Amino acid sequence: MSADLGHLLGEVGAVSLDFDGPVCSVFAGYPAPQVAAELVDMLRRRGVDVPPDLAGEPDPLEVLRGTGAAGNHGVTRAVEDALCEAERRAVETAARCVLIEDSLSDIEGARAAGVVVIGHANRPAKVDAFRLAGADALVTSMGEIAAALINRGTGNAS
Repeated sequence: MSADLGHLLGEVGAVSLDFDGPVCSVFAGYPAPQVAAELVDMLRRRGVDVPPDLAGEPDPLEVLRGTGAAGNHGVTRAVEDALCEAERRAVETAARCVLIEDSLSDIEGARAAGVVVIGHANRPAKVDAFRLAGADALVTSMGEIAAALINRGTGNAS
């Protein structure tokens, strides 16, 4: 792990991940049907009426969509409210926020907005492009991010 990465993550108040890219790899090997079944169980434990057709749905996103469409708008609204609150807090603390992005346009957008950005170069060709675009740090594995955050939590310097 680079000292830059440890420094950047050591002083931030919020970390925003690009959910359609780097985060998806975290769930590799954790099958979507299992996630969907666990989601149904969690919703039921919280008193949400999950319609029978959704109980066997193998896609967790469809479970969420279907739960909202079936009239459980309170669940959908609670999730939306939590996401909006997280975004509001991140904007309020943009000087202490870092984005982790895996595309050139996202890195350029973060730079234009004046937000610190870590480039996740999940392909060798991205390393130079992200560096030239001005990424504040580069990683080739989300494991590097995890290690830096763990070190931050334990107070270990890198």
